[in-house]
Amino acid sequence: MPPPTDADDRLDVKQPVSAMDAWSPKAWRATVTGACLAAALVATWPLALHPTSAIPTGTETAATIPVFDVWTLWWNADRLAHAYAGLWDAPIFHPTQGTFTFSEPLLLPGAVAAPLFWLRAPPALAHNVVLLAILCVDGILGCRLARALGIVRLPALLAGILVVALPFFAKMQGELPVLAIGGTLAAIDGIVRFAGDGRTRHAIAAAGGIVAQALSCQQFALFSLLFIGAAAVVALAERGFAQSSVVRLAASLSIACGVVYAIARVSLRVHEELGFSRAADLVQSLSAKPLDYVIRPATALLPFPPREDPSAYTEGLFPGLLLVGLALLGALTPWLDDRQKRWRWYAIGSSVFALVLSFGLNVSIGSWQPFATLRALPGFAEVRSAYRCAVFVQIHLVLLAAFGLATLRRRLPQSWRRPQALAVAVGLGAAMENLSVPVPLLTLPDGSRAPWVAHLAEQPPETVIAHIPFPRGGSVEQLAPEAWRMLAQVEHRQPLVNGYSSNFPPVYREFMFAMGSQFPQPMLACALKRVFGADLLVVDQDWLTSHQPGFAAITPMLDPSYSDSSVAMYRLRPSDAECPPMRVDIGSK
Repeated sequence: MPPPTDADDRLDVKQPVSAMDAWSPKAWRATVTGACLAAALVATWPLALHPTSAIPTGTETAATIPVFDVWTLWWNADRLAHAYAGLWDAPIFHPTQGTFTFSEPLLLPGAVAAPLFWLRAPPALAHNVVLLAILCVDGILGCRLARALGIVRLPALLAGILVVALPFFAKMQGELPVLAIGGTLAAIDGIVRFAGDGRTRHAIAAAGGIVAQALSCQQFALFSLLFIGAAAVVALAERGFAQSSVVRLAASLSIACGVVYAIARVSLRVHEELGFSRAADLVQSLSAKPLDYVIRPATALLPFPPREDPSAYTEGLFPGLLLVGLALLGALTPWLDDRQKRWRWYAIGSSVFALVLSFGLNVSIGSWQPFATLRALPGFAEVRSAYRCAVFVQIHLVLLAAFGLATLRRRLPQSWRRPQALAVAVGLGAAMENLSVPVPLLTLPDGSRAPWVAHLAEQPPETVIAHIPFPRGGSVEQLAPEAWRMLAQVEHRQPLVNGYSSNFPPVYREFMFAMGSQFPQPMLACALKRVFGADLLVVDQDWLTSHQPGFAAITPMLDPSYSDSSVAMYRLRPSDAECPPMRVDIGSK
């Protein structure tokens, strides 16, 4: 049976027909979009009351990553306005090159946010529009995938809402890249539809989904290839491995992988040169454990099962009682046709496989760790948080739940007069069970109103700024000031010696910690000028007050430039006698 489309709903005659099934394609699309947007607004409530001044943090314990995401969107918008010239050389960690490759670049979300930054909208608004768009698109594509699997409209719509309300998304609202799973859903949807009718356009759509996923979240793009590859095998089996089908699907997916490589090749080269990788003990600490799947996110509305410890990053992966129950019903229901049974087995297998992936280095078979073997493949060595594969567990559970909702709609006893109402109640109940509201919000200051930021904006272009103090350690909490300084950079646009990212240049990291613990030693002040090219020191007044005696040792190198209640600024102008030439290879291992 070919997959149903909006123009051609092939309904089983045994199945009760609702008014929704008779709606026009235009009305149906409007309903899906409106429902998913409404679900996104509910799942992020009360963000809709503060769209221009605050951003959600999810279960993040510090402002670092949410604020950094705002900066990432801004840099994308800035470079898009210049046709992406100099994209990878972001103005942080000066003079290190390739710094925008150190974290998820958010290229597609950045393009969505760009018009708002160009119009000088508040950065929080740009972030929140992207956040809501990501969640809404995830839901729309989840609904579309359910339709491709032969699920009629009402259960498919409920499946889309369940995608938006996934506990993983509630937990991770403070990290934009890991919310963007729509590309994977689009790719699997294209493959399922290709399996049904063999049309080349569906193979191309699958390829487009792969590229979109890479442009949204490169880490998930790596893992998604495993599930997309499995779906491709199922699709080709459905088509009897016909040569024309194999050639067209393989060609489309290969071209997509080639495009993804072209996008990622700069990052791969830079990371190889700098020796970026994740230590095995770090990966194991961020690998899920079985008990993590019976704990709700820290912000969950319902307290049972218990909520996670906010400091335990891998907890809070519980999919929800009703979602699991619907998934079990979908996994066990006997009424599916052969095609749906095939894809049901795909969803079951993918859920189990994703579960094992999320356990990362906590899974061993004898002395063999499957995830360690995966880390030997290109790109996977830099994966830090294996537990995030829980998102693939949850989206495949939604596919099974869609079958379960369809079962409720069609297989209730005849004495039940409103089976559709029951399906709606259970589906919406499953979504509401997983709500984490009110979501924690982080207020973003209006940097344009800070006098010191305005003063930096008035300096000659390319004036290199070094903020004092530097972090004393590498925890996400200790690095929060760096993210706030990068947010100020959205207004003043001057390059920074400071910075935050997922990866740090190795020698720079050592220098950063030395600055945090030993500055104002004169040698470190000299390194700021001679090695890092700092022109202007921006010193927090609180720090300056407590370090005034030591700061006196470097005052002969400094010319006061500006002072207010927040910061004092000094031009760094040491003589050759005070600071002889020196060199530190900040871009090497």
